[in-house]
Amino acid sequence: MKKIKVFLFAALILASVFMMAACAEKVPITAGDFKKKAGESGYEVFDVTAQYEDFPHVLLSVSFEKDDIYMQFFEIEDAESAVGMFNTNKATVISYKSGTSSTSELNLSNYNKYTQKSGAKYHVVERVGATFVYAECGKGNSKIIDDFLKDIGY
Repeated sequence: MKKIKVFLFAALILASVFMMAACAEKVPITAGDFKKKAGESGYEVFDVTAQYEDFPHVLLSVSFEKDDIYMQFFEIEDAESAVGMFNTNKATVISYKSGTSSTSELNLSNYNKYTQKSGAKYHVVERVGATFVYAECGKGNSKIIDDFLKDIGY
């Protein structure tokens, strides 16, 4: 009985540590940081801000595309606008669902993330503070996207 109590106590402590780590606020990066990291990873990054001239809340946007991997990073005017962008893009990604699919979602105070594997595609929509990332690839390259996002702290 004592071993069970010790095990349960240890499990509770471990769960608390994981919950505190998961709830910690993420720190947004800049488009310059994104561009530098992408360049170090072998991607050629382009400034695509001009595509969003009708969207005054988009301050800066850069993207890269290589093989079947596409990623775009946005600096947004404020966190509220970034949340709106996250929700709009999440709804668009959900509309791509077909056949068997799997999804995950996490929503915290300064952070939202939605992932979806459906058909042959993998999509990630992620917001940190007043920044936003959209990524897509074939399912076979999902680890590349996940690793890149982890490397930039997202």
